[in-house]
Amino acid sequence: MHFMKQTGDLLASLGSPVSIEDMTDYILRGLDDGYRSVIDGVNARDNPITFDDLLEKLLIQELSIAVVQQQTPAPLTNINFMEQEIQLNLTSIS
Repeated sequence: MHFMKQTGDLLASLGSPVSIEDMTDYILRGLDDGYRSVIDGVNARDNPITFDDLLEKLLIQELSIAVVQQQTPAPLTNINFMEQEIQLNLTSIS
């Protein structure tokens, strides 16, 4: 993102500014479906989003994705195996 901002600033200083809309579209096209809510929200706006606001939304979504990935439950096969282990231990105690 910072590279995009620097490139946009450089182009503007050289007399070929890039509109915020074009820069935003380019950034959004590079995102995967994990950012779908951000993409839809930005596209639904009446006014163009600022670079800083877009960066903030992307960082928040990135954190959200990371949290979800850390909370991924164990596969059912592992849970079934653990239940069988518990049952075996309980029957051996009886």
